[in-house]
Amino acid sequence: MVRLARLLPTAVHPRVHRLLPLDHVRPPRALSVARQDYTADKAEAITEAARATAQDGNRREQFDYAVQSTLRYTGIRRTELTTLRLSDLDIDRTRLSVLGKGNKLRTGPPPPVYLEIMTWHLTEVRPYLPASDRLFANPRSPHRGSTNSKTLERVVQRYGQMAGVAGPRLPHRWRHTYATYLLSRGLDISHIQKLLGHASITTTSIYLHLMQDDF
Repeated sequence: MVRLARLLPTAVHPRVHRLLPLDHVRPPRALSVARQDYTADKAEAITEAARATAQDGNRREQFDYAVQSTLRYTGIRRTELTTLRLSDLDIDRTRLSVLGKGNKLRTGPPPPVYLEIMTWHLTEVRPYLPASDRLFANPRSPHRGSTNSKTLERVVQRYGQMAGVAGPRLPHRWRHTYATYLLSRGLDISHIQKLLGHASITTTSIYLHLMQDDF
Protein backbone atom coordinates (compact mmCIF):
# COMPACT_ATOMS: atom_id res chain seq x y z
CA MET A 1 0.00 0.00 0.00
CA VAL A 2 1.33 3.42 -0.95
CA ARG A 3 1.54 5.72 1.99
CA LEU A 4 -0.36 9.01 1.80
CA ALA A 5 2.77 10.91 2.79
CA ARG A 6 4.40 9.93 -0.49
CA LEU A 7 1.55 11.50 -2.46
CA LEU A 8 1.14 14.75 -0.60
CA PRO A 9 4.22 16.98 -0.06
CA THR A 10 3.23 18.32 3.34
CA ALA A 11 5.02 18.97 6.57
CA VAL A 12 4.20 15.39 7.61
CA HIS A 13 6.93 14.26 5.25
CA PRO A 14 9.77 16.79 5.74
CA ARG A 15 12.10 15.19 3.18
CA VAL A 16 9.60 15.67 0.35
CA HIS A 17 8.75 19.13 1.65
CA ARG A 18 12.36 20.22 1.15
CA LEU A 19 12.31 19.03 -2.45
CA LEU A 20 8.98 20.62 -3.35
CA PRO A 21 8.46 23.86 -1.37
CA LEU A 22 5.01 24.49 -2.85
CA ASP A 23 4.00 26.66 0.06
CA HIS A 24 6.35 29.34 -1.27
CA VAL A 25 4.94 29.33 -4.80
CA ARG A 26 2.81 32.34 -5.70
CA PRO A 27 0.20 32.22 -8.49
CA PRO A 28 0.91 34.51 -11.45
CA ARG A 29 -0.68 37.92 -11.34
CA ALA A 30 -3.02 39.04 -14.07
CA LEU A 31 -1.61 41.83 -16.18
CA SER A 32 -3.02 45.24 -15.38
CA VAL A 33 -4.59 46.57 -18.58
CA ALA A 34 -5.89 50.12 -18.73
CA ARG A 35 -9.47 50.66 -19.82
CA GLN A 36 -9.34 52.29 -23.26
CA ASP A 37 -12.82 52.12 -24.75
CA TYR A 38 -15.04 55.13 -25.42
CA THR A 39 -18.24 55.50 -23.45
CA ALA A 40 -21.43 55.41 -25.48
CA ASP A 41 -21.83 59.19 -25.21
CA LYS A 42 -18.27 59.89 -26.36
CA ALA A 43 -18.48 57.40 -29.22
CA GLU A 44 -21.68 59.03 -30.41
CA ALA A 45 -20.22 62.53 -30.07
CA ILE A 46 -17.25 61.63 -32.27
CA THR A 47 -19.41 59.93 -34.88
CA GLU A 48 -21.77 62.90 -34.94
CA ALA A 49 -18.86 65.29 -35.45
CA ALA A 50 -17.75 63.23 -38.46
CA ARG A 51 -21.31 63.00 -39.81
CA ALA A 52 -21.98 66.73 -39.51
CA THR A 53 -18.69 67.57 -41.22
CA ALA A 54 -19.44 65.10 -44.04
CA GLN A 55 -22.88 66.57 -44.59
CA ASP A 56 -21.51 70.08 -45.03
CA GLY A 57 -18.07 69.18 -46.39
CA ASN A 58 -16.32 67.83 -49.45
CA ARG A 59 -15.36 64.34 -50.59
CA ARG A 60 -12.50 64.16 -48.08
CA GLU A 61 -14.82 64.69 -45.12
CA GLN A 62 -17.32 62.22 -46.56
CA PHE A 63 -14.53 59.67 -46.92
CA ASP A 64 -13.56 60.34 -43.30
CA TYR A 65 -17.10 59.66 -42.10
CA ALA A 66 -17.17 56.26 -43.81
CA VAL A 67 -13.80 55.35 -42.30
CA GLN A 68 -14.82 56.56 -38.85
CA SER A 69 -18.04 54.55 -39.03
CA THR A 70 -16.16 51.41 -40.08
CA LEU A 71 -13.87 51.65 -37.07
CA ARG A 72 -16.81 52.09 -34.73
CA TYR A 73 -19.28 49.56 -36.06
CA THR A 74 -16.99 46.69 -37.06
CA GLY A 75 -14.10 46.73 -34.54
CA ILE A 76 -11.74 46.14 -37.43
CA ARG A 77 -7.95 46.43 -37.10
CA ARG A 78 -6.33 49.35 -38.91
CA THR A 79 -4.36 47.10 -41.26
CA GLU A 80 -7.52 45.16 -42.05
CA LEU A 81 -9.39 48.33 -42.93
CA THR A 82 -6.68 49.60 -45.25
CA THR A 83 -6.75 46.35 -47.26
CA LEU A 84 -10.53 46.01 -47.61
CA ARG A 85 -11.68 45.64 -51.19
CA LEU A 86 -14.97 46.65 -52.76
CA SER A 87 -15.87 42.96 -53.13
CA ASP A 88 -15.45 42.40 -49.38
CA LEU A 89 -18.65 44.27 -48.54
CA ASP A 90 -21.90 42.71 -49.74
CA ILE A 91 -24.72 45.09 -48.87
CA ASP A 92 -27.49 42.82 -50.18
CA ARG A 93 -26.33 39.81 -48.18
CA THR A 94 -25.33 41.96 -45.18
CA ARG A 95 -21.84 40.50 -45.09
CA LEU A 96 -18.39 41.98 -44.51
CA SER A 97 -15.40 39.74 -45.20
CA VAL A 98 -12.13 40.64 -43.48
CA LEU A 99 -8.71 39.13 -44.09
CA GLY A 100 -7.09 39.16 -40.66
CA LYS A 101 -3.86 38.04 -39.05
CA GLY A 102 -2.33 34.90 -40.46
CA ASN A 103 -4.38 35.37 -43.65
CA LYS A 104 -7.46 34.08 -41.83
CA LEU A 105 -10.72 35.16 -43.41
CA ARG A 106 -13.68 35.98 -41.21
CA THR A 107 -17.15 37.02 -42.33
CA GLY A 108 -19.84 38.65 -40.26
CA PRO A 109 -23.00 40.75 -40.49
CA PRO A 110 -22.40 44.47 -39.84
CA PRO A 111 -25.17 46.33 -37.98
CA PRO A 112 -27.95 47.98 -40.03
CA VAL A 113 -26.74 51.49 -39.21
CA TYR A 114 -23.37 50.70 -40.78
CA LEU A 115 -24.93 49.17 -43.89
CA GLU A 116 -26.99 52.32 -44.32
CA ILE A 117 -23.89 54.53 -44.08
CA MET A 118 -21.96 52.38 -46.53
CA THR A 119 -24.85 52.28 -48.99
CA TRP A 120 -24.66 56.07 -49.03
CA HIS A 121 -20.87 55.94 -49.34
CA LEU A 122 -20.90 53.51 -52.28
CA THR A 123 -23.57 55.38 -54.21
CA GLU A 124 -22.91 59.04 -53.40
CA VAL A 125 -19.20 59.23 -52.54
CA ARG A 126 -17.16 56.28 -53.78
CA PRO A 127 -17.74 56.92 -57.53
CA TYR A 128 -16.01 60.31 -57.16
CA LEU A 129 -12.96 58.98 -55.35
CA PRO A 130 -9.77 57.70 -57.05
CA ALA A 131 -10.17 54.61 -59.20
CA SER A 132 -9.19 51.59 -57.12
CA ASP A 133 -10.38 48.14 -56.07
CA ARG A 134 -10.14 49.25 -52.46
CA LEU A 135 -13.29 49.90 -50.47
CA PHE A 136 -11.72 53.09 -49.13
CA ALA A 137 -9.94 54.93 -51.93
CA ASN A 138 -8.19 57.85 -50.27
CA PRO A 139 -9.06 61.21 -51.91
CA ARG A 140 -5.89 62.64 -50.35
CA SER A 141 -3.85 60.21 -52.43
CA PRO A 142 -5.36 60.59 -55.91
CA HIS A 143 -2.56 58.80 -57.78
CA ARG A 144 -2.48 55.64 -55.66
CA GLY A 145 -5.92 55.82 -54.09
CA SER A 146 -4.69 53.85 -51.11
CA THR A 147 -5.41 54.34 -47.43
CA ASN A 148 -2.69 53.79 -44.83
CA SER A 149 -2.36 53.78 -41.06
CA LYS A 150 -1.36 57.44 -40.94
CA THR A 151 -4.59 58.39 -42.67
CA LEU A 152 -6.61 56.48 -40.09
CA GLU A 153 -4.71 58.12 -37.26
CA ARG A 154 -5.42 61.57 -38.69
CA VAL A 155 -9.12 60.77 -39.00
CA VAL A 156 -9.36 59.53 -35.41
CA GLN A 157 -7.35 62.48 -34.09
CA ARG A 158 -9.36 65.06 -36.00
CA TYR A 159 -12.86 64.03 -35.01
CA GLY A 160 -11.93 63.08 -31.47
CA GLN A 161 -10.58 66.58 -31.05
CA MET A 162 -13.62 68.15 -32.72
CA ALA A 163 -15.90 66.29 -30.30
CA GLY A 164 -13.78 67.37 -27.33
CA VAL A 165 -12.99 63.78 -26.33
CA ALA A 166 -9.69 63.29 -24.54
CA GLY A 167 -7.04 60.85 -25.76
CA PRO A 168 -5.64 58.48 -26.49
CA ARG A 169 -7.07 59.09 -29.95
CA LEU A 170 -5.95 55.95 -31.76
CA PRO A 171 -7.76 53.64 -34.22
CA HIS A 172 -7.32 50.66 -31.87
CA ARG A 173 -9.39 52.42 -29.21
CA TRP A 174 -12.43 51.85 -31.41
CA ARG A 175 -11.70 48.12 -31.37
CA HIS A 176 -11.85 48.17 -27.57
CA THR A 177 -15.09 50.12 -27.77
CA TYR A 178 -16.64 47.63 -30.17
CA ALA A 179 -15.70 44.65 -27.99
CA THR A 180 -16.99 46.10 -24.73
CA TYR A 181 -20.19 47.23 -26.42
CA LEU A 182 -20.89 43.69 -27.61
CA LEU A 183 -20.22 42.33 -24.13
CA SER A 184 -22.56 44.89 -22.58
CA ARG A 185 -25.27 43.70 -24.99
CA GLY A 186 -24.88 40.16 -23.68
CA LEU A 187 -23.24 38.63 -26.75
CA ASP A 188 -21.48 35.32 -26.08
CA ILE A 189 -17.72 35.75 -25.72
CA SER A 190 -16.97 32.97 -28.22
CA HIS A 191 -19.00 34.84 -30.83
CA ILE A 192 -17.15 38.07 -30.04
CA GLN A 193 -13.88 36.18 -30.50
CA LYS A 194 -14.92 35.28 -34.04
CA LEU A 195 -16.07 38.82 -34.86
CA LEU A 196 -12.76 40.29 -33.66
CA GLY A 197 -10.63 37.62 -35.31
CA HIS A 198 -8.82 36.59 -32.12
CA ALA A 199 -6.87 33.35 -32.44
CA SER A 200 -7.39 32.62 -28.74
CA ILE A 201 -10.42 33.25 -26.56
CA THR A 202 -7.96 34.23 -23.82
CA THR A 203 -7.33 37.47 -25.68
CA THR A 204 -11.05 38.19 -25.88
CA SER A 205 -11.50 37.45 -22.17
CA ILE A 206 -9.37 40.50 -21.34
CA TYR A 207 -12.43 42.61 -22.10
CA LEU A 208 -14.42 40.71 -19.48
CA HIS A 209 -11.81 41.71 -16.90
CA LEU A 210 -11.96 45.33 -17.98
CA MET A 211 -15.73 45.41 -17.59
CA GLN A 212 -15.92 43.94 -14.09
CA ASP A 213 -16.62 47.35 -12.56
CA ASP A 214 -19.70 47.76 -14.76
CA PHE A 215 -21.62 44.90 -13.16
